[in-house]
Amino acid sequence: MFWYILIALLVGVLLGRVWAMFIRPEPAGFRREGSRGSTNYILGLNYLISNQTDLAILELGKAAKLDSKTVEVFITLGNLFREKGHVERAIQIHKGVLHRSNLSNVERNQALLCLGIDFKKAGIIDRAIGIFEELIQRDPDNINGYLNLAELYEELMEWEKAYAAHEKVLQMGYTANRMALGFIQNELGLISLGEKDYPGAIKRFQKAISSDPTVYPAYINLGDAYLENGEVPLAINCWEKLVAISPLKSYLVFDRLKKAYEMVEELDRYKSLLVRLARENQKDWRVRIALAEHDRENGRAKKAYRWLLEASRVNPHSLTIHQFFWRLLLEEGLPRDKVEEYVDTTREMVFFLDPYICLKCHYKTTELLWRCPHCHAWNSFVEEKL
Repeated sequence: MFWYILIALLVGVLLGRVWAMFIRPEPAGFRREGSRGSTNYILGLNYLISNQTDLAILELGKAAKLDSKTVEVFITLGNLFREKGHVERAIQIHKGVLHRSNLSNVERNQALLCLGIDFKKAGIIDRAIGIFEELIQRDPDNINGYLNLAELYEELMEWEKAYAAHEKVLQMGYTANRMALGFIQNELGLISLGEKDYPGAIKRFQKAISSDPTVYPAYINLGDAYLENGEVPLAINCWEKLVAISPLKSYLVFDRLKKAYEMVEELDRYKSLLVRLARENQKDWRVRIALAEHDRENGRAKKAYRWLLEASRVNPHSLTIHQFFWRLLLEEGLPRDKVEEYVDTTREMVFFLDPYICLKCHYKTTELLWRCPHCHAWNSFVEEKL
């Protein structure tokens, strides 16, 4: 995200410079000097816009030599070095800018923001937090300072501080933070749940859902809190809500619902739910695995086998499905006709552990995560279709 913001800002700067150089009339006898009016500066911005970072660094470096007093060129150079992975060089440049005595408030705040991002990229978390705190003390409406602070507090799992930072951003009108607020409330609820403070956990999870209905783990955890508190019907209601809101996430609560239905002596509801989900979505391979497991447990191996065949046709590369196949065939004594049918179905397949991919940065994992460990986005993982 920062890269796109940087490019957008520099496009504006470039247009302003073009206007200043070629359109705005100059007073008689005026002579343009310094790096910002130089050909190197304009070339550097052009290279940056076209994503030619090395050439942009080269030309902006030349522009900086023409006029070492120009702040924006040095700030941009530092940012480019950071994006190239030369974080120490970026820190050195941005520190140098901050040591100047004649900076305007805007320039000092911009340099502080960039230096904080440098330290964050370098993994020097305490220094980064200190810089961002100084920034928002100087500029209480600096949304980027609060966003970066919130991200760092999330990494440190200081959820109360992260929540306060996100709440401040929301007050500034950045409504995209509602989801983050919901997920942080979910994390705080998990802490209460671990401390066996079930009423406190329930309130946290309810608040998470009210912040953003797509905070799916809050439904799961709210049901767990109700179950631990002895309120089984309310637990069932929470998990069934998740099934209704996001059917493709329903597999996350199958085991919980099965156990809860047994507790209220309504196990038939479990089979009915699975059958309905399978009927409503012909491509839901996970519900077919659940049906296969249910039939296998109840001595209906042939029905289980048919459900697995359906699942394998929907998602032929899932190792989970094929491991189930192998187990079922072994339990049934490897009947020849079933083995031959299975071999024919899977002859050209390559098996993978069920992969998930982050929509923001394309980070991959074999388990569903609610926060990306790479780009730190919440609720960004989907199942990758192979």
